[in-house]
Formats: sequence, C-alpha cells, structure tokens
Amino acid sequence: IVDSIGQAPKLVAAIRSEVAKPNAFVNISTSLIAAAAGPVDRTEPVTDCILGTNVHSSTHTTGRVDVVGVPSDDEAVLMFYTKGHTWSDNTGFNGPAVICSTSDTNFTATKRVELSDAAFNADSAHAHATTDLHLHSVSKQGGGLGSRLVSRIGWNRAQGSRCQAAAIAANHAEGRIERHFNEDLDEQVDNARDRYEDEYRLPLERRGEVPDYIRFSSGKHSIAFEVTQASHSQLGATGNPPAAPERHDVTMRLHESAVDNYSASILGGATARQTTPDEDVKFNVRLPKWMKDIWKHRKTNPTHTAGGKEEPFKEYALTFQANRPISVDFANDKVKLTIHIAHLKSGDKTFDNWDVTGTYDPALSDGKVVLNRDGGLVSLPANFSGRLSSRQVAERRNLEEELNRRSDQGQGFPKSIQFEPVKPEGKLGDAGPLNFNRFTSDNGWLIVGLDRNESGK
Repeated sequence: IVDSIGQAPKLVAAIRSEVAKPNAFVNISTSLIAAAAGPVDRTEPVTDCILGTNVHSSTHTTGRVDVVGVPSDDEAVLMFYTKGHTWSDNTGFNGPAVICSTSDTNFTATKRVELSDAAFNADSAHAHATTDLHLHSVSKQGGGLGSRLVSRIGWNRAQGSRCQAAAIAANHAEGRIERHFNEDLDEQVDNARDRYEDEYRLPLERRGEVPDYIRFSSGKHSIAFEVTQASHSQLGATGNPPAAPERHDVTMRLHESAVDNYSASILGGATARQTTPDEDVKFNVRLPKWMKDIWKHRKTNPTHTAGGKEEPFKEYALTFQANRPISVDFANDKVKLTIHIAHLKSGDKTFDNWDVTGTYDPALSDGKVVLNRDGGLVSLPANFSGRLSSRQVAERRNLEEELNRRSDQGQGFPKSIQFEPVKPEGKLGDAGPLNFNRFTSDNGWLIVGLDRNESGK
C-alpha cells in the first residue's frame, strides 16, 4: 500500500530487500550447450584460386565443439572452442596443366558469447589452420602433343610452390572456418534470444510486469539465470535458496512466490473452458509457448470408476481470481496446488469465490515426473474465516462432487498427472531429450534436475 501511493521509498526499499529476494534460479551446464553446438560434420564443394591456379575441391570437415564458462557476475560469458580436420580432394587448372592433389587441414577456432537480460551478443570467431598439401599428378588438359613436357614442368613448379600454396590454402581455410562458425553460432544465439523474448520477457512486458531484478552470470561449468519474479505489489522469497544439488544439465530452484507471482501475471482473471468432450481445455489468454507445451504434453489418468464413466459430459468454464489465480506450497516432498476460483460453471451449476486444493506426491519414473494426488480435494470459500455457514457447507458438497466427477474422467483436478521428458527445440534437441532426475520440495522451494538421455536421440 505504501509503495502504491509513492510514499516512503526508502522504507519500501528496505522492506523489499528483506521479503523480495530472488525466487527463481536456473543453471544450464556448459556440456549441454556444447552438445547443442556440435559435433561438426560437413561436406561441401569449395572453389578457390591459389597462385594463379583455379582449384575445385570436395571437402569433408569433422570436429567437436567444447564450451567453457568465463566466471562473470553481471552477465553469462561463454567461450566456444572448435577443433577439427578437413580432408579435401582437389583439382587445379593453370593454363594447360591439370593438377590433382589432396590436402589435410587441422584447425582450431574460438568465439565469445555474452548473455544478459538486455541482449545476447556474439563476437566474431577467430580461427587458426595448418594445411598439408599432397601432390598426386600433373597432366595436360586433353592429353596429346606436349603432354610429357607439360607434366614435367608443371610437376616441378607445383612441387616448388607446394609450401607456399599450402600456407595460402590454410589462410583461406581459416576464413571459411570462421564464416561457418559464425553462421552456426550466431543463428543459435539469435534463436535463443527469440525464445527468451517470446517465452519469458514479452508475456510479462505485455502486462507491464517485467521484474526489476534479472541477472545472468557464469562459472566455469555452467551459466546461471536468477530473477526476483515479483511486481511492485508482490513479494519474493524471504530467504536464500537451498544449495544447488549435484550437477545436472539443467537445475531449477523455484520458490513458491515465483510460481504464484508468474501465474498471476499470465493467468490472472483468465478463463479456462471446455465446450465439447473431444477438445482440450482452452484458455482465453495467450500462454507462453513453454507453458502451452507443458499443458499439451501433460498426461492425466482417469480412475475409470463407475461414477466417472456414467457421468455425461458437461460444458465447463473456470475463471481464475484476478490477483491470485494459482498458489503452490512446496514442503515435505509434496506439492500442494490451490486453484483460486472467481467463477466456475459446470453444466447448469455455478460456483463463485472458492479455493480448491489438491496435494500431490511426486515420483520419478523413466525420466518422467508423475504427481499422484494424496487424499481428496479440500474446498474452502475465498473469504474463509474459520467456520462455514450451512449454505457454504451445501455449496462445498456440490462443488466437490462436480470436481471429483471430472477427476474420475481425467479432467480438472486429476488423481494423477504425468509430465514427459523435456524435448528442447532446434539444435538443442539434437542433444537428446532431458529426463527428470530430481524433483524434490521443502521449506517453500522446489528443486528440479534434468539430464540428457542420449539414448533417446
């Protein structure tokens, strides 16, 4: 309240420094980033001119890409290193002479990438190459008169300039290596920036709720993203996060407030509707792509009880509370999920201002996370003061009957929810799906660890 009327800014800042600490932390390993960037395996034709000889080559380049983080506190800095070999089958034309050769080029290249909330930037690559040139034959175009003379003179000249030609070929190879390295990584950096904008920043910008504190950083083995996911009217974490667990390809540490605040920005006042039994629930607001993907790929298991089978389909529409659509509680390795309902219409029945809570036990299975509901749903009026009126008792009974029937059919608050391994897009997808290998909760924090399943490529 004090903040909203612009009073006592120093007091507000002091309070927020204690109760609005960073509440979301994500770490991504450099080994995962390297897997997305490489390996190198490229075949291409090359046309060149070396010492007046027009050279046409068929090349095959192989190599690996390594990534090392540069310790940095105010941006994530990555150094990409590539090392490889190019084999080339060459045919050169110089006057009447045809020169056949092969070459072996060993190369290294580096490129620096910097990531921050303001921009993702990539410096130009720098390459170094050495080439060994192997002459195989020199002949006269078309053969005929003078072939032996052209061959002998051409061979001697080619041998005499072989070292110089190899040095020039290496220099030209460096340019091609830098161009390919720049093209490949610049595209990936641009795609990563687009995903960051589209899936995180822009949905919040549209609502004027981009967090004040967003920080990228890096260590030798990972890059890190941390944020205080809170608007000026919201609170963040009240303490520091738990220590990061053993190294995973992706590690997330999320405080309850991060989930609550982000969902308020995206789902506040939204309506989820299902009008036919064959369609999925649809939202009347634009969801970030990552949220749509999670929703689309979730699996819910009906109980197949008699009540669920016999219950006819009812059109369903749920409108979330504007300021608090969803809240979570992370404690004792359980996930408590509460939906704050402003209005619910199921068939011809309506309900206003109710909070419905389900408690789930997470379990890991074959790279998936399965949430199994522990016990029944708990429904309370949004303004619950410790005692239900007789009207509220009856309304709660009707509400829970409606929700339990939908649960029996695998809708609404299902008894079991399954999340499949994460399948990244683009080059990162080539590294294989990411399996859930950790999913634990306690003291208001959820810790998730994901690792590559290389056998699932």
